[in-house]
Amino acid sequence: MSKIICITGSSGGIAKEIQTKLLQNDNIKIYGCSRKKFSFKNKNYFHKTLDASNQKSVKKWFKEIFTKEKKIDILICLTGSTKGGNLVFNLKNDEDFKSNLNDALKSTIVCNREVIKYFIKNQSGSIINFSSIASKKNLIGSSIYSSAKSAVTTFTKILAKENIKFKMNANIIIPMLIENADTKKRSKKWKSSILALQDTVDNKNIDTIVDLILFLNKKNNYLITGQEISIGTVV
Repeated sequence: MSKIICITGSSGGIAKEIQTKLLQNDNIKIYGCSRKKFSFKNKNYFHKTLDASNQKSVKKWFKEIFTKEKKIDILICLTGSTKGGNLVFNLKNDEDFKSNLNDALKSTIVCNREVIKYFIKNQSGSIINFSSIASKKNLIGSSIYSSAKSAVTTFTKILAKENIKFKMNANIIIPMLIENADTKKRSKKWKSSILALQDTVDNKNIDTIVDLILFLNKKNNYLITGQEISIGTVV
């Protein structure tokens, strides 16, 4: 039986890297969503264009998946925004604030809340929410983004504590910098500031993340829950 994985923000960023690696396994099906139309050429990938912070759309999406597959094994939340990169003194754009709250925080809460209904029904399931090294290391100029990610972490830990009795887990992964279409748009100074926070630079970042996601979803590993797991950096 195929493992059913849902990924938010799947049209860009590290989501594309993760799902490419996951789909090397023929026993995995991925249902991805993003606000952009997206074509990913793989017979086991199915895309939905929607806003992950919209409760009605998310509820319908998960219901369609569960009706078809009779289960959902893993939810990976990768929707996020890196807008608002500035010193607090210079933060003047309310849209950056709203973008981070909706993209990084609200979408995570909405998707987590809707998917656990199916995890509880089947007494199994794993949630993987992504945080950031910028948040853990208090990176200068990342106040809005890091605050939203810190809120995601706290939310995930409380969610995990509330639902461990249903044999589901919820954890936070803090990845290293991953080169992708989004990071290529950022300045060299920004990349250098992120790399300076890491304890190592290793091209096995994605492999480690994928192995970890699948490990956390193994039958008896629901007891590993509410954890912040950092890749390549001691926090």
